[in-house]
Amino acid sequence: MLGIDSAKRERNKQVQTLREYRQKVAGWIKRQTEHSCYVEDQQNSVANVERQLGNPVSGWVLKRELEALNTRLRVEPHPWNQTLMAVYELRTYDQPVMNFDTGFFETQSKEYVCSAQKDLAPEFSVMQLRYERVPVGLSHIDRSTVVFRDVPIPGREQLRGWRTVLAHLVNHRLLSVTQADRLAAKYSSSSRESWAALTGKSKSAVSPF
Repeated sequence: MLGIDSAKRERNKQVQTLREYRQKVAGWIKRQTEHSCYVEDQQNSVANVERQLGNPVSGWVLKRELEALNTRLRVEPHPWNQTLMAVYELRTYDQPVMNFDTGFFETQSKEYVCSAQKDLAPEFSVMQLRYERVPVGLSHIDRSTVVFRDVPIPGREQLRGWRTVLAHLVNHRLLSVTQADRLAAKYSSSSRESWAALTGKSKSAVSPF
């Protein structure tokens, strides 16, 4: 009887492991195919430069606007990438702190926040594509019998959109949502739903780009 119970427990354990595996695979496929919808429709693709371009803004214009909105922000040429600007936050301390780069004690530091395009920045970030091979169905676990298809999904950022920069600053609490909205409205009348998702005003499952 003990041997039978042990064998049954082992079978149940294997079944549970298989179920958990299938659930993980199903979740992964769901995430990848959801992401693919952002690029498979060429008219709405986040890799479509023309669509993402929107109303472009110069990095120097963005610098002027951001530094006027928040005096703690500094936008300067990127230290090693000539095509980018670097956005920094100025931090002031009550007591001098060690700057490990210079070896000196300082009462102010410059903290990197994010990058922005130096010349014309598209309104929305342009993404490169990468492909993930996902199984068409889950009826078989044996990989040798599963049919796969290549699904295009957003890869790394190719060109950073100025709205993406604003969203970074909102998330770092260096701009309010109201400030970001007003600045965005100054240069574009776009009402794309992803902007609401980027700034935390919407929890909809929309493209985060």
